[in-house]
Amino acid sequence: ASDVDPCEADASDGYSANGMCVSGSTCQTAGVYLNGTTITSGCTNGGGEACYTDAQNDGSLTSWSPTGVCTSGSVCTASTLVALDGGTYYATCSGHTGKACDADGGGSFSQTGVCLSDGTCDAVDVSLSAGSYYLNCDGYGGKQCEADTSSGDFSQSGMCFDNGGAVDGTNFDCQTAGHICFDGTNYQTSCASCSTGNGCDSAITTGGDYGANGICLSNSSCDDSGSAAKDCSYAEADCAVYYSSCASVNNNDRCDTDVTDGSFANTGICAAGVCTALTAETGNCADTLDNDGDGGVDLYDTDCNNIPSIPVLVSPSDGTALSDNTPTLSASYTDSLQAGYTYYRIVSTSQSDCVNGSNLLINGISTKTIAQSGATIYTPPISLANSGTYYWCAQNFDGYLSSAWTAMGSFTLTYTSESDKNLNVEMGDGETYYNGLEIQ
Repeated sequence: ASDVDPCEADASDGYSANGMCVSGSTCQTAGVYLNGTTITSGCTNGGGEACYTDAQNDGSLTSWSPTGVCTSGSVCTASTLVALDGGTYYATCSGHTGKACDADGGGSFSQTGVCLSDGTCDAVDVSLSAGSYYLNCDGYGGKQCEADTSSGDFSQSGMCFDNGGAVDGTNFDCQTAGHICFDGTNYQTSCASCSTGNGCDSAITTGGDYGANGICLSNSSCDDSGSAAKDCSYAEADCAVYYSSCASVNNNDRCDTDVTDGSFANTGICAAGVCTALTAETGNCADTLDNDGDGGVDLYDTDCNNIPSIPVLVSPSDGTALSDNTPTLSASYTDSLQAGYTYYRIVSTSQSDCVNGSNLLINGISTKTIAQSGATIYTPPISLANSGTYYWCAQNFDGYLSSAWTAMGSFTLTYTSESDKNLNVEMGDGETYYNGLEIQ
């Protein structure tokens, strides 16, 4: 007889086929498997060989047609889940999560997925979280995943998002290209769904779970290149307009020399298209940059600049009587480092009001001096309306730092209005004239 031929293991009471010929000499009534090209009794190991769970052959079986595969413990496992772990086949996924599996062992092992932590075998969008494998990305945003596990053990091919719009019609899926960003609540499919400045991860196929390695820019891309810049300076209100480099913004605009931690920090300034780290202004006094990010160019910072000297009265001298109701005022400007301006005030109440900025009649500024010292002048743009005593004070300003307001003095205005100028009384030849008319 040949292998698979029906046989009777005990013909003492007559022939009635109840087994299968194996290895050309044995009538096997229990499990048999195919060892190479030879059908052998029993499953001697968990090597995944094709096998019969029931070797009884009543004569109807005419060819080898296995019903299962050999699994660990020399068991022929048929029509149930089979897992492959380290070259050994098992009749369960328990203890073999993340390993290849066949949801229906049949007569041969053919991988259909990987073993999940719940003991099932799944092939699509398997996620890995804290060492456990799950059926899909639902509830596992930012975790590594494999979109198709039908070809081997779990191997990350993407990252789970949970923002809606998934290809499978749910609000979660395994994304295998591009980047993932985190908006503070959800993991989004791209920076187009996050705010500028949000962290993003461009290594979604190899980097494990979400770990921001860049930030979202205003063009919806994920910048993981290193530095980034904002389109606003430290002297301006902070903004949310992000670019990949200082080449897209202006000198003195804000930048961060390294955004690969997933956040933007105001740690640098843009100069000539390059982001340089903020430094103390000392040693940078001659440039026009805000090297320390305090909102003013270093030229005017404390370590680079001195407060201007208080102004000194030039003219009019204190107590002068004037008839011009738009009197020109002059004070001296002195600063050891900078040219600058002088602010002027005029009041009619008291010198203290002038210094304190109360009851001001006129307030203005001179033109800038040419040198670090010199006299400044200021002529009010409006007229003083009435005769009387006026007080004036001044303050020097170098563009950033100011001296104290200082009392300059007072002047007395004797002013004749145009209507009063027409009241002319002339005495001549015994005649009296009023406004050019002879009075009789």
